[in-house]
Amino acid sequence: MLSADAVLKRLLPSGVDAPSSFETIGHIAHLNLREEQLPFRFLIGKVLLDKNPHLRTVVNKVGSIENEFRVFQMEVIAGESRLETEVTQHGARFRLDFSQVYWNSRLESEHLRLVSSFQYGEVLVDMMAGIGPFAIPAAQKGLTVYANDLNPRSAHYLALNARLNRLGSSCLKVFNTDGRAFLRLLCDCPGSTAQELRAKLPPPPPPGGGDGGDGGDISAAATNGGCTAVGGNPAKRQKTRAAEAAEAGPLPAVPDGFAPPVGGLLFHHVVMNLPASAIEFLDAFSGAFDPAYWGCRPLPLVHCYTFKRSAETEADIVAKAERYLGGPMDSDGSCSVHTVRDVAPNKLMICLSFRVPREVAFKGRRT
Repeated sequence: MLSADAVLKRLLPSGVDAPSSFETIGHIAHLNLREEQLPFRFLIGKVLLDKNPHLRTVVNKVGSIENEFRVFQMEVIAGESRLETEVTQHGARFRLDFSQVYWNSRLESEHLRLVSSFQYGEVLVDMMAGIGPFAIPAAQKGLTVYANDLNPRSAHYLALNARLNRLGSSCLKVFNTDGRAFLRLLCDCPGSTAQELRAKLPPPPPPGGGDGGDGGDISAAATNGGCTAVGGNPAKRQKTRAAEAAEAGPLPAVPDGFAPPVGGLLFHHVVMNLPASAIEFLDAFSGAFDPAYWGCRPLPLVHCYTFKRSAETEADIVAKAERYLGGPMDSDGSCSVHTVRDVAPNKLMICLSFRVPREVAFKGRRT
């Protein structure tokens, strides 16, 4: 039996190559056809469907990602116009609508690499979490996770995926707000809404009468893993919870009943997975940390994704990050640059990891 590539080589005119590869997202094949292939896109889509029985939909990317939610226009060129699908990565389930949220299956190994570096009981802050490729497996590993995305649909699917993976709110809390505002809220920065949120909390229970809710020292929750799986019959619970999440309206910017403690939360890692602009959000760390609370503690490790052009060096990327941070990175050996993948000719996706410099963290704060 002929392969899809062999069939297309017979059907396409001379000078028009068959697509060399495509991304698979559940039942969806995602193509990025070149200009000379576009007149034959419906033929290409039909052949791919015929030769890949697990596929139900073939889409072609139209234009580039230019909006704040990282989604792009696409055209269905074969099969069903059904763009909600489900994928599995390393034992975690992710449901998504490919037309409404960002997802890249080619980053699976990077998701695994970074999550593998986290330790049980740590606390993760995911500033641009998407539908949870870092947040969900981190919570499954026993981290307490605070995950945020500006896109309401991403936040919706992130909450849904937490339920699909039996992760309770003690494991993973979902926010739907601006990344800077999210970080500064968790840190209880002056000018954030932290004090207002604390005023809305019910009075604390008497000694020995409760667990302290979200207002306590998060490190205590982190010590024992901080995560509680949703109980009950798994099959029944997953079905009802998923149905509830799918039917629910927009999520609040901040989870109901949440407020950071005075001085802010303690956390170990910050993930910033928005390569086109995450580096610009590094200014949020300036003066964000209370020295009375963090003075004797290690500051968080930041994992910031960005792009590097061929003309740039790693030193150039570090210098750019320092400009947005507003200060030099600590020379403690924590700074590293990891190459993730080629995304285009002369363009790499990289992960810059470093510990928040104390000079930056406490800038303008009384020490």
